[in-house]
Amino acid sequence: MDFVRTIQRCGFLVGLALVLAAGHAFVEPSGLLFQLHEEDDGTAVEEPGLTAEEAMPGPRRGTPEWALQQYEEGTALFVDTRLRRDYEQGHVAGAFHLPFEAFLRGRPDLLDILPEDWLLILYCEGGDCDSSMRVERMLRQAGYTELHLFRPGYGALVEAGVPTSTGPPEF
Repeated sequence: MDFVRTIQRCGFLVGLALVLAAGHAFVEPSGLLFQLHEEDDGTAVEEPGLTAEEAMPGPRRGTPEWALQQYEEGTALFVDTRLRRDYEQGHVAGAFHLPFEAFLRGRPDLLDILPEDWLLILYCEGGDCDSSMRVERMLRQAGYTELHLFRPGYGALVEAGVPTSTGPPEF
């Protein structure tokens, strides 16, 4: 009886290994989908294809066009993590102002009204600016999960045509 069980377990493990190997043939850990094609001499060659995100229709996530689409469809809230003076000089219309320094005084009051279940697009100046990354860490610790760092920054949002406004934060 033990022999039969051992054979069954081995069969299960072999089957599992085959399924995993087949899955790995199409998806690499980095998320790239692979395309197989044949060389002139008949050898099979794997080449990286599109990421799963790139294969989706519409603008690619994280691009200025994607951010504009989120704004126009009302499917995300924008969070400006820059200094107050930068926010007042220009920000995405309707954006919340939440600089990292607000967390140094404890839990910012803004978190009482900022929904945890909405997509939040965090932006700063772009480039070497890291304030949005620091705010993202703090928001994750506070329980927010739907966060996107918009790395190109405020200037790219303006160039993409995302509506802007000036003046102090409302909250």
